[in-house]
Parts: sequence; C-alpha cells; structure tokens
Amino acid sequence: MRRSRRGRRKKSRGGLFVGLFFLLLLAGAAFFIYTAPQFERVPPKIEMASKVVVGQKGSIAFTVVDNQSIKSVELLLKSGNKEYKVVDEHFPKGIKRKSFTITLPKEVLAGADRWSFELIATDSSLWNFFMGNTSKFSGEIFIDTTAPTVSLVAKSPSILKGGSALVIYNVDEKNLQSTYIDIGGGKHFNAIPYKKKGVYATLIAWPFNQDEFNATIVAVDKAGNKGALPLKIRHIVKRYKTSYIAARDSFIDGKI
Repeated sequence: MRRSRRGRRKKSRGGLFVGLFFLLLLAGAAFFIYTAPQFERVPPKIEMASKVVVGQKGSIAFTVVDNQSIKSVELLLKSGNKEYKVVDEHFPKGIKRKSFTITLPKEVLAGADRWSFELIATDSSLWNFFMGNTSKFSGEIFIDTTAPTVSLVAKSPSILKGGSALVIYNVDEKNLQSTYIDIGGGKHFNAIPYKKKGVYATLIAWPFNQDEFNATIVAVDKAGNKGALPLKIRHIVKRYKTSYIAARDSFIDGKI
C-alpha cells in the first residue's frame, strides 16, 4: 500500500512539473511574440490629402511610411458601377518609405468628375497571423481639366519705364490657388481680392533697368491648370541719366 501511494505521488509531481514546463514555454512564446520586432503591431502611415483635385496632367501623389518594412500598397478608385485598381505593388523587405506619383488612366479622367478612393497599405510584420498590419485611407478625387478664365476689369492707361501702374481683373474659378501678374525675368506681382468675389487688384512696376516690358495676368487653380491673359498697356520710355561715383574703401568703411 505504501509503495502504491508513493508511486501516485511521484506521478502527480511529474505531471505538475510537465504542466509548469508547458506554462513557462507558453509564457516565453507569448513574451517573444509581444516583444520581438518581427511581430511589431504599428500599422503603416499614409500621407495623402482626403480631397485631391486632379488637373490636365492627371497625376496624384502620396507617400507610405512604416517603422519596419512596407509589404504592399493598393489604390482603388470607384464611381458608380465603375471601379479601377490603379496601384497594386509588392515590395521586398527593408523599404520603410515609398513615395508615389501616379498618372491616372484616361478612362478615369474622362469617365467622371468625381471619384472615391481607398488606399490600402500593409507591412511585412508577422502580427495578425502573419498577415501584417494594415492601414486604410479613403477620400475623394475631383477631376478638373478646365483652366481659370481671366478677364480685365480696369487698368492704368499707360506705364512709365521706372514707374508703376494699377491693374484690376476678374478670375472665374471656384478652386483658385494663386493669381499674379508676371512681367518676365522671374519677376511677378501677387494680386489681392478687391471689393467683390473673383475680382483682384495689384500694382505692377516696370524696372528702370529692364528694356522690354511684357506683362501677363496669370491664374492657377488647385489642379494645376493655368489661365493667362496678356496685359495690353501703353509703354512710355524714359531715358535715365547714368552717373558713376568713385568711392574708396576708407569712405565706405567709415559710413558702415
């Protein structure tokens, strides 16, 4: 009787040790999964505006960033019963940042003025049963291939070389981004809103050291479409006297 009791005690102790071993093994595996970089749980970050206006170039841009490695990126467009997958790319391990500039298909540009999009980015983590972490980002794309319309309201009758002139004009564009008057040579004058919506005004100048003067009113919308109107204004040329003054270094240093 004593031997059988001792055998039972040994078996129960052996089972307890085996159970503890498996518990420790499971705890170690869980600790490894929750702390190992291969099982990281941070989803990719998507850098893109929720509302995108596309112009005549028909291109959109976005960036995907992950703390470890990007696995795949998909971009789906949908309008009514039409659906297009314009991006479906897979990447080797090690790519943490990827910027995209996508030219939309002609079917998209001509198919509708408004599209909804869904951008899906997945990393190469072993989390989520080896499927990785996934981020989804949705928004709208508006197709706008019409350039802003520019019309003149009022202007000074003439401009003197070395002088200035006032220009007032109207821009017909609901998605206007910027408007200015370009006088060439990399110089332009920004316009400001004047009195009512769509009307802008600015002073322009004809630099005295610039022989030719050709001004153009420019309006650019958010899609990148550009409208332009050449400004017709009478030129008055004035010859300025040129003088040369010799200044020694001692004179300049004393003034400074």
